[in-house]
Amino acid sequence: MKYHLRRVVGKATLTVMEFSTLLCQVEAILNSRSICSLSANPEHLQVLTPGHFLIGTSLLALPDHNLKDVSSNRLSKWLCVQQMIQRLWKQWSQDYLHQLQQTHKWRNVKIGELVLVKEDNLPPLVWEKAVISDLHPGKDGLTRVVTLKTSTGILKRPITKICLLPQDEEV
Repeated sequence: MKYHLRRVVGKATLTVMEFSTLLCQVEAILNSRSICSLSANPEHLQVLTPGHFLIGTSLLALPDHNLKDVSSNRLSKWLCVQQMIQRLWKQWSQDYLHQLQQTHKWRNVKIGELVLVKEDNLPPLVWEKAVISDLHPGKDGLTRVVTLKTSTGILKRPITKICLLPQDEEV
């Protein structure tokens, strides 16, 4: 996280309050990541997060306007900090999902398994969760595409766009 924090802040000069706000948001981002499924029931799309150990539930945040593409010199100091948070979220969440993919690369996917869906442009603290509802093996018998059931509907995604969560034996 320090690597991403240095890249996002760069040479910007922040006041103590701005830096404190940034660090509180970074803490929320880190504590929102998924550890494992909360329920053995595949219909529940709830995951255990470090936030559960702190406040008893997942951390939530209201989505802000997307400031990633706005020039920094057009923004107030508050919006500059929010832009830093959004950039940090995008970079860190992509790295975290990539790390999850590498950790469970050779594990076979199963119907009913809870996964995280790699989606671009999700606001901070939002992780797209889904349950695998169907496997679509190729001609060689290997599964490369799955059907996912999310809270908003049914999706079809390649397995390169999903991240398996650790199972009970691995935690």
